[in-house]
Amino acid sequence: MSIKFNHINGQFEHLNYEHLESSFQDRFGRTCHEAQVFVLNKFPVMVSPDTDIDFVIVIAIENTSGNYIVFNKKSRSVYLHNLIIPVKYVTDFAQSNASTDGKGILIDNNLIDFSKETNSLKFGLKRYINQRAQFDEEVYIHPLVFVESQSSLVYKDYIVDSALTFHNIAAWLQHNDEEIFISYKNWKEPYGYEGLKDDVNSILEQAAFDSETGYLTKKKIERIGKEMSRDEDSHEALGQKMILVKGKAGSGKTTKLLSLNFDALNQGFNSLFLTYNRLLVYDLSQYVKPIVRSKELEKVASFDTLHRFFYHLSKSLGVLHVMSDQRISELLDTLKRRLRTIYDFVSPQIDFNAKPNFEKIKEEIQNDYDLDKGTKEVGIEFMNFLGWKKVTSREVLNKVSTEFYRIKEERLANISAESIFLADYYGVLKNTLLQIQNSDKFYDQFDIESKSDLLDLATGAGHIYQNEEGIIEKDKFAEFKNRRVGGRRHNRIVFIDEGQDCHRLEKEILAAIFGPEHLVIADGGKEQLIRHVEQCNWLAIQGKRIPALVKNKRNRSYRIKPHLAHFCNFIAEHYKIDLKLESTQTEDTGELIFDFRSDVKDADVHNLFDQLMAKAGVYGCKEYESILVLLDSLEKANGRGVTIDDAININEYDNIESATNYSHERWAKMETLEDAGYQFFDGTVRDKTELGMPYPNEVRVIFYESCRGLEAWSTVCFNLDKFFSEKENEEDAEKFLIESEKDSSTESLFISNEERKKMFAATWALMAMTRAIDTLYISIDNPHSEFAQLIERYISSNSGKVKVLR
Repeated sequence: MSIKFNHINGQFEHLNYEHLESSFQDRFGRTCHEAQVFVLNKFPVMVSPDTDIDFVIVIAIENTSGNYIVFNKKSRSVYLHNLIIPVKYVTDFAQSNASTDGKGILIDNNLIDFSKETNSLKFGLKRYINQRAQFDEEVYIHPLVFVESQSSLVYKDYIVDSALTFHNIAAWLQHNDEEIFISYKNWKEPYGYEGLKDDVNSILEQAAFDSETGYLTKKKIERIGKEMSRDEDSHEALGQKMILVKGKAGSGKTTKLLSLNFDALNQGFNSLFLTYNRLLVYDLSQYVKPIVRSKELEKVASFDTLHRFFYHLSKSLGVLHVMSDQRISELLDTLKRRLRTIYDFVSPQIDFNAKPNFEKIKEEIQNDYDLDKGTKEVGIEFMNFLGWKKVTSREVLNKVSTEFYRIKEERLANISAESIFLADYYGVLKNTLLQIQNSDKFYDQFDIESKSDLLDLATGAGHIYQNEEGIIEKDKFAEFKNRRVGGRRHNRIVFIDEGQDCHRLEKEILAAIFGPEHLVIADGGKEQLIRHVEQCNWLAIQGKRIPALVKNKRNRSYRIKPHLAHFCNFIAEHYKIDLKLESTQTEDTGELIFDFRSDVKDADVHNLFDQLMAKAGVYGCKEYESILVLLDSLEKANGRGVTIDDAININEYDNIESATNYSHERWAKMETLEDAGYQFFDGTVRDKTELGMPYPNEVRVIFYESCRGLEAWSTVCFNLDKFFSEKENEEDAEKFLIESEKDSSTESLFISNEERKKMFAATWALMAMTRAIDTLYISIDNPHSEFAQLIERYISSNSGKVKVLR
């Protein structure tokens, strides 16, 4: 009988393993004599793009008589059976003191917020263990952020202390809101406990497989390493002045940003990399992770999409909630009224001296003629909620009722916040910037004096800033804002990819938070505009010229091979787009495949995949790197049904626009390919939060609109001519480059409406075609379409350089 401690994959530098082991015996040894503890250092695979796992602690207590660890929480005893704890270890504040205001951790009067990271780790590791390691029961994860500090405290998902021990882990478990400590049910059973080590090994074996890097990833890491040693002036400019990297598609702008990212980490900065593409966030993380680990860098390298960054920022500042205040108030009033009715209905029927029969009370609610349907629904949910609680007195019933309301309240706030963010994105940006730059004006405009309850709901901090009369005063509201904005700075350099497509308000917010000197931007020029009609001018902030180091990349593409670059230049020149790509010269010039067959059979696609996979496999590409499949999001043929929902958006100029949301069936060819052994990352699902992380043995299937910044050995473009026609007829096509008439450098100050629309569509098509490195496959929906006829012209003058399927 013993406490077995195991550390795997080396030891984490800042963790005292002897102290950790002895502290387990000190804290739990009186009642626990048989347990297993694993410390998994450097978890090999990425489960979240938000943060890395420094190490994972796995604890399991053998389920035998007299062997236990128990915590007395509120009105019940909670036993520790087993836990999976991924740990993020933060060293930035080792010499600082910390405190808590009851709603967060404060260091240097700034709010330190890792809630996004812990939430992402919780669901990311859970999804990974269940789906990839194939555990047969659902697992539950308890993420932890350890902040090294001169202070000692625990709060929600945080432990703040000088060293991590089982004394402060016990305090964390004692005070957090969890009411059950079982990560994996099977480990409670004798056979499960005995097989714990095998289960841990199976997770690590799968993680080792999923962390393998293929040819393209290795080449990218090699290029980043070469870039890092070249540029002394950029090295000196980091944190001193803005850096602007300009270049064409595939010219290495993103690689330059990544090399500067590592330079910043080496200099002691944290980094935040922002881009538009969720999949690109994953790719960039994959490039960074091996270098960070090989150099043992201790700073935090974070990756996010711009939209997700601004959503969490505006939510943390309360902007989303005060903008949607009226709707929230209406719905909460309804909930209060219905819950009061149900409480009055239920309370007299509960016998606190016996076990309440909640099922019987639920039936009475369902069959009561005096209760309306909405009230009955609340009643049924409330009874189910009571069934999970131990209601022993009227006082406990009142507390549980309040808890039920608060949970509903928080969910409603999140839904309303997301709705206003999606519908009025630019209005949210405008008010977020106002809140950051002039909180007094924001305070007056949105009547914050009367919004303390709403801010408490939105940010968990309203009551902290109230005076005795329950009013939030202006100076306290400014303190609330300053703490949240200051915590985000966190000694960061911010890297913005595709900066030409940022909106002015996005630019101003980033500059206001981090300072222009902490921004590094990749700018692809107006030819790569996709989101907006106006190119973002980063050299002017608040109307003032900003000193910046401008780095101009050559037009040479490090990505695509000569024949592919030649074809892309042909398309660009036809539509008067200034692309002029210069490909890196190679003996193998790449392959173009044009498929004009009206009905591409499943067997044809299977054969194509086998050929493309074999070509990429020769170079050591993993499946993820080998093939990128691009589909038309409006495609209704070949089994891809489309469900349409109408919506309303407020655009960047405060104009009300109709919008359409689409829900699609799976790509019809996928089932046949899966039967042949292919695995897919299906990025065409409507709810992207369901996707999780892609892995090396999965082929990406995404929409054209989601391909920016990605690359693959072979890119497969289905019905590209149809996609071109649809883009040409979008309302946004007529707005493309409408600001270019003001630009004196533009060759032609007049662009006809038809030219403008075609340039817009061609820009989208070129974005898709320049994803390929070696092979570009394009299928044609209508051989008589304009884009198809243009391809025919290219074929006629380059017949020996292309493969045509008819």
